[in-house]
Amino acid sequence: MIKFFAGKKFLIAAAAAGIVAFGGIGAKAEAQVSSIGLRLGYNTNTMTMPYSTFDNTLTWTRKGRFTNGGGVHAGISLNIPISEMDIAGDNYLFGICPNFLFTTKGGEVSITYNSLFRGTYRVDAYYLDVPIPFTFKRDFGSYAVRVEIGPYVALGLFGDQKIEVSGLNLPYKESSFSKEGLSRLDVGLFYGVALEFMDTYFVSLRAGSGLTDEEVTAVYLTLGYNINF
Repeated sequence: MIKFFAGKKFLIAAAAAGIVAFGGIGAKAEAQVSSIGLRLGYNTNTMTMPYSTFDNTLTWTRKGRFTNGGGVHAGISLNIPISEMDIAGDNYLFGICPNFLFTTKGGEVSITYNSLFRGTYRVDAYYLDVPIPFTFKRDFGSYAVRVEIGPYVALGLFGDQKIEVSGLNLPYKESSFSKEGLSRLDVGLFYGVALEFMDTYFVSLRAGSGLTDEEVTAVYLTLGYNINF
């Protein structure tokens, strides 16, 4: 437990350092945005958060693993090149690519009510996700491969959590970001890889893990189009 806690503190510090670094680089590279990417994709996630056996008091007693069938994300990214290198005739580009995405997340878990009835506890949440990846890109001519790694910040906007129990009219529904629900602010780290075609079209696959108590993990598959300047 001590090792895990220390590791988690280190990851939080790393994410914070990445965000600060982005602020410094962004201030210098504000006029060097080379393209704006239009992004649309599918994502799936799991999360660990409190839930209970839900007796008459609806007391929250333990944590469970919530799984989600899937969600969507859409938004833009800013491609900011920082440096370019030519190694043995191959072209490499290092940069940063902040994203601004509207993302749906959530999950559900099976529950019992009064130890007799079974049902489902579901959480639906909508976020403004701001991944800030550092990118390393190799150009192969008609296509390029881009590796991404960096921190992200997610701000919870709105959503509902509700209970549905078979055979019962159980009136439980409230905000996903209530006192017993999700944290409105999530910070984490992610990594991924992208393929670009003709410097215009791209497809990317990312995986990320949150560092808050909910421990949200997610996988993102994105299709995009770059508007080049």
